[in-house]
Amino acid sequence: IAVKHALDIKKRWPEIDVTILHKDIRLNGKDYERFYYEAQERGVKLVRGEAESMSRQGPMFVFHYMDEYGEPARLEADMLVLSNGMEASAGNEELADAIGLDVNPDGFLNEKHPKLSPVETNIGGVYIAGACQGPMDIQHSLNQVLYA
Repeated sequence: IAVKHALDIKKRWPEIDVTILHKDIRLNGKDYERFYYEAQERGVKLVRGEAESMSRQGPMFVFHYMDEYGEPARLEADMLVLSNGMEASAGNEELADAIGLDVNPDGFLNEKHPKLSPVETNIGGVYIAGACQGPMDIQHSLNQVLYA
């Protein structure tokens, strides 16, 4: 989702420098691979690293991190946006066990087929929508609700 938002910023304000500091990028959802490549084409910088600390120096934020080679590095920015990763709810496993739903290895509820039946489950008449299936943005969640 961070890549999609970065791409939206670059489309509106191409002159703005956008950097995403990440441990790992996961492209969940329809079109996210396209967003990833388009964001890079538009100049979004993708930097792999591990966050260490953040400080403020005047109007700038200074973000200290370990780069992908384990070397200390820093990034100066006038704005920082935190984008959290998402884990499956423990309730997914309980629900799945109680009624027999399929769960993927990450603990999210599985749809019958990602393209042909994206909200149907292995149980007839039981539908799933939203983040119980995995990380997704609000628009994708709403589309699933309408489809269900």
